Amino acid sequence: MIIKKKIDPFFWIAVFSTATVVAFILFPLIEMVVQPSFQDLKEAAKDPDVLRSIWLSIYTAGMAAIISFIIGTPFAYLLARKEFPGKKLVESIVDLPIMISYPVVGIAILGIAGQNHWLGRDHAAGWICA
Repeated sequence: MIIKKKIDPFFWIAVFSTATVVAFILFPLIEMVVQPSFQDLKEAAKDPDVLRSIWLSIYTAGMAAIISFIIGTPFAYLLARKEFPGKKLVESIVDLPIMISYPVVGIAILGIAGQNHWLGRDHAAGWICA
């Protein structure tokens, strides 16, 4: 005799939610990879704005790594070896980026620095054109 397990209704809500989130992430990625032709990629690689953007990304990532190494190593040593008032709070703040997903952080930054926000309205165009 086979006993059938009853599936919790929350399971189907979780499956639907997961599929929706995965679709919102994967569909644009798939479109980005499939859509351009090899000729389009060659033309884009020759565009000076594209090349400048790529080098800006590499430069920014490199500088972020250097700054993180210079500031982060002594900070990590302090957190690992010393006890001080408020250490748990500081550790919680440091752990916060691990707990919040990158798309959420990106959307939050875009919301603050985007064209529809007072901070990004006047300054965002200057950053892009500079």
